[in-house]
Amino acid sequence: MKGTGAGWDSCLYRIFIVGGFLFVIASTVITAVLSPDDGQMALYVGIGSVSIFMVLVVGYWVVQIVFLGYGSMKLADLSHKRDINDLSVLGNWNTLFAAMVTEGGDPESMKEAARKGNSSLVIWFLWAAVVALFPILLMVPYAFGLLDWSYIRYGVIFYLGVVVFMGFLSFFLGGRATKAGEEVILAPLGLKLTGLPDVVATGTGPGVRGATVMEGTRFGRAGRITVEMGRVTTHVEYPVPGFVVKSRAGDLEVESGAPAAVDQALQKLRKAKRWESLEISGDKTGITATRNRKGQNMWLYDLWLIERIVHEIEKGRGV
Repeated sequence: MKGTGAGWDSCLYRIFIVGGFLFVIASTVITAVLSPDDGQMALYVGIGSVSIFMVLVVGYWVVQIVFLGYGSMKLADLSHKRDINDLSVLGNWNTLFAAMVTEGGDPESMKEAARKGNSSLVIWFLWAAVVALFPILLMVPYAFGLLDWSYIRYGVIFYLGVVVFMGFLSFFLGGRATKAGEEVILAPLGLKLTGLPDVVATGTGPGVRGATVMEGTRFGRAGRITVEMGRVTTHVEYPVPGFVVKSRAGDLEVESGAPAAVDQALQKLRKAKRWESLEISGDKTGITATRNRKGQNMWLYDLWLIERIVHEIEKGRGV
């Protein structure tokens, strides 16, 4: 149901974030107005309310990631695999994944890879929570006169060491999680990771340059998925007559001149959020789907739709 997910997908979470910001601002301003002769009081209220708000936000994500498994890799149940052309597989990402699996894989090694990948996420987030909350741990006692500045200096040195350690830890955990994702998600689909973005220094700090690239062969057709900042491209090498499909707020529409098979492939697809921003084009080099980067691993829906179009074309040819 829309608005009942986790994080920004949850209506309650959005209300909490917006309401929290407004509460921090309002409480600080009201305190300053009601106590014009006591400038310290507004400072105490502002720092206190920001601290409580930050602790609640981090606590929310601790519950979601550590205890509820948000963002974790889950092994698909392949015991009830459905026909890939059955539209019910679009019910959720896991059912679609199970329907599109082409390689069995080793269940035990996949479980171990998922465990390593998920533990990497939990470890990284807990250290990120330390990085986020440690400045509050330092500044609140200092602001209330409970801690001398000489102790703060040592705390700042320790904090900078934690940030540097976090940078190295991120590379290690990121590599471990990537390897786990390749075995749990990509290998069963006949894909492998062939490219990763580079972390480069910029004028404002570290930045990411390049794209994540996944490639493989499915049903004898070469495919390539490229995930860039703000854009995802899925390409399957299958020469076809030229056509274009565009999404109108989640409703897929075929432009004039497209093969009848393309219309047939889209005929029973209902308007849905999963198709928003999607555009598909076909030509002599193959079929390409592009979309804005929204949602997690939405390229799987694009790959499914491309293969559905190919299926209808081959069915019309009697292949």
